Amino acid sequence: MSERSQPGGSFTARQVGMAMGVALLGSLIAMRDSLLGLRVSTLLVALCFLTIIVLSLRCVPRKEHQV
Repeated sequence: MSERSQPGGSFTARQVGMAMGVALLGSLIAMRDSLLGLRVSTLLVALCFLTIIVLSLRCVPRKEHQV
């Protein structure tokens, strides 16, 4: 058994993050005014995508193309 393997019952940070995101967006959409909840959750997802784009452009090193 390699040292990197995980026990079957444990969750990765990615799985926990996705579950929390689904729960958060679901609770926003289930508000009394579901249209407002849908708009807020769409705005939240758009902000997350923009944050990911900015962070990846700033933090991920670019490969230099050889001609």
